Amino acid sequence: MGIERFKPPTDSADVKTEQASKPFAKKIETADVAEHEKMLSSQLNEAELAFAQLKYNQQPTDSQAAFADVLQKYTPIISSFKDDLYESLPRSASDTGPRVQAMLAEVKMKINQMYDTAEPEESLAAIQQYIAKFESNRQPAKHDNRIGFLYYNELDPMRTERGNIGFLKKAGFHDYDEALEIHMEEKFKNQETGFSGQEIKRVFGELAKVIVDKHPQRQAVMGTSWLMDHPIFQRLGFKTIEGDEDPYANYTTSSAWMQLVDKDGQLDQKRFEQAMATGELPYKVKTGYIPTEDFLRRYLPPEAKGDIMLKQVNPDWAERQKRFNAEASKIRNEWDSQASSRTIDVESFIARYPLIAETIEGAGVKDAFVAGLKKAAEQGWTLKELGSHDVFPKELDQLMDDYNNRDKYIDKKVVIE
Repeated sequence: MGIERFKPPTDSADVKTEQASKPFAKKIETADVAEHEKMLSSQLNEAELAFAQLKYNQQPTDSQAAFADVLQKYTPIISSFKDDLYESLPRSASDTGPRVQAMLAEVKMKINQMYDTAEPEESLAAIQQYIAKFESNRQPAKHDNRIGFLYYNELDPMRTERGNIGFLKKAGFHDYDEALEIHMEEKFKNQETGFSGQEIKRVFGELAKVIVDKHPQRQAVMGTSWLMDHPIFQRLGFKTIEGDEDPYANYTTSSAWMQLVDKDGQLDQKRFEQAMATGELPYKVKTGYIPTEDFLRRYLPPEAKGDIMLKQVNPDWAERQKRFNAEASKIRNEWDSQASSRTIDVESFIARYPLIAETIEGAGVKDAFVAGLKKAAEQGWTLKELGSHDVFPKELDQLMDDYNNRDKYIDKKVVIE
């Protein structure tokens, strides 16, 4: 079912459109989960395009953005293109970022051309077909750490994206505290067990045992989803920080649009109409968290409770790591400012940074590290440019990390009742 363009409403009090009042999508009738997911993705793209057109038409006439810019701001379509482009290029290459931006600009230009030049009833359908070509090459995500309807991953506290260390600090955690991030699979993929209270308790109980056995250093369980704005997750013990929301994440995160899907994996017409009427999705994307000890008290099975040995970041290690990071930043700035001269004396340069010097010595990589920097000095490379060349042994970074993290954690005994 194609999408027809619609005109902006003439009455500002009634933003519903003829498009939104029509049956939006045919019922998906297939027992094949992969095929169901593919068809649902197409229907969600259709909903996203209709929503973007609504936002496009609501712009002031004297300051209109191009359709692709509105699409980028209010849907996950452009960010998904960007992810696909990054996946198609080597991440280590120094020019990958600029190449992706240039390719993304071409994608947006193509979308704008289709929107501006196609017949009104064909423009969004043409864009949807264009999107489908990209999606046909997209590999399905693989999730290794699964427990029932839930899968999880470890959050690296050195990352700075929304949802990890920055959020944890706002929630009262410390520098370098780590979290376990959870994700919920769509309900229609779990028809046998669903998301009943009993099943949630069972899955969270299994996750609690995994934390004790494999991830005792994780200080929180957290997730970023529209579900964290739903009362059920408040009842499950998760907290959010008000005012921390990124308003555009409410639209540009693919999972946000899953709130328009019912438990059977069908696009819900009433929820879609509500979004079109209000110009907003019903729930906001929020990051929720629950401290690990609270999670264990709630969900660790009774037979596993008692004295539990968890871990926490060693304060002495954290202090050294801050100084190490400061040195790493300084060495990068100093090197890059001198690189073009091709006259850097590598040994004396490293000697000015005692923690860097200690680390490469202790990790047993001094000779390889010095040789790599000498090569960079001869070529006039910045450290970023050095990273795009296979100069260092592949194991060098890991050996340095192992040395730096050798005393990262200390034991923390807690009583879980």
